[in-house]
Amino acid sequence: MIILGASGHAKVIIEIAQANAMTIDTVYEKDVSKVEGLGYPVCHQDVPAQASGAVIAIGNNNIRQQLAKNLTTSFCAPLIHPTA
Repeated sequence: MIILGASGHAKVIIEIAQANAMTIDTVYEKDVSKVEGLGYPVCHQDVPAQASGAVIAIGNNNIRQQLAKNLTTSFCAPLIHPTA
């Protein structure tokens, strides 16, 4: 799975993925000041077109919607914390 974003909402998504024993391959973030997200190194390149299993971990609804419209990657199944 790939995580798009490395700020606060991304940390929540990473914790949920970890609680579900999911493998996180890469964390992508445009902000070059973000170098890691909960121990995962952050990649500042564009998301590869062939990427699959993406989660948009950006808290701003408008930005998340625009990113979803412009991505050609496939998204992973909804993440639900096992204690929810």
